[in-house]
Amino acid sequence: MNDLALGSIPIKEVLGVSIHGVSMDQCVTVCEQAIASQRRLTIGVVNAAKLVKMRSDRLLRDSVTGADLIVADGMAVIWASRVLGQPLPGRVTGIDLFEGLLALANRKELSVYVLAVTHNVLETLVKKVRSDYPGAKVAGQHDGYFSEAEAEQVATEISSVKPDMLFVGKSPVVFDSLDQGARAVAHASYRNSNSPHAHRIPLVDPVIR
Repeated sequence: MNDLALGSIPIKEVLGVSIHGVSMDQCVTVCEQAIASQRRLTIGVVNAAKLVKMRSDRLLRDSVTGADLIVADGMAVIWASRVLGQPLPGRVTGIDLFEGLLALANRKELSVYVLAVTHNVLETLVKKVRSDYPGAKVAGQHDGYFSEAEAEQVATEISSVKPDMLFVGKSPVVFDSLDQGARAVAHASYRNSNSPHAHRIPLVDPVIR
């Protein structure tokens, strides 16, 4: 594993959002280093639709811009970066990053927690993880539908199982139906925990397909 400091990655300004000029392999390397050093790393993934949504959704904007590593998902963002004179090297799609990190978890026998959308999507996804990435340990799972009052309980559950990676998946089709508790739980899961293991959770925002 080649050492790659997060601070050495160039940052490009695209439509008011700071996006890291990083390749897929570099992104996975940064995650691997964070886990090895027990350092918290959060990842935000942006595409054109999300950039537009962020203008009116403050919680979404704060969630994305507050991430340690922000990557471009979608050619529209890449094209915009080039037109604006802030060229990004290429796409780092949520689904590709998701699979890349699962491959890492499979090789290193790391644990993952999956916070997905519907129960059916969650069950399908977890089955695929266990069949395709047997070395990855599924430490826990929860669907994305719960009240704001229940968010803290879900966050406590995530922290208690001490996953190496936390995957938060939400489909654009149902994104607006998720309440604020569902969207904020990923941050609460490490912000409100005193467990040192909570700082080992890279957060990604994959599109569940």
